[in-house]
Amino acid sequence: MAYAVLLIFLGTLEARSVGVSAVQARYFESWGCLSFGMIPLIGGAGVGALAVLNISASVFRRARFTLRGVGLILTHAFLVNTGRRREWKKKYPPWFFSKAEKI
Repeated sequence: MAYAVLLIFLGTLEARSVGVSAVQARYFESWGCLSFGMIPLIGGAGVGALAVLNISASVFRRARFTLRGVGLILTHAFLVNTGRRREWKKKYPPWFFSKAEKI
C-alpha cells in the first residue's frame, strides 16, 4: 500500500512537466516504468496484480471448504473479474455487451 502511495506521489510530480495523460499511461497503466528517466519502478498494473495475488492467497489460506467458504471464494473471484470488464469493453465490439449493461 505504501508503494502505491509512492507511485502516485511520483506520478503527480512528473505530471507537472510531462502531462497527465502521458503520466497515466506511463505510471498507472503499465507493468513497469522509469521515474524521471532513471529510477525503475513497478507500474500500476503490476501493483494491482500483486494486490490481487495477495488477496487471493489470503482468501484461499483462510477459507474453509464448506458452503460458506466456497461462497467467500466465489465472491472474491467475482470482485477480481469485475475490474477486468473495462479491458474487455476495449477488446470486444459494442454488440457483445447487452444494452442495459452500464460499465
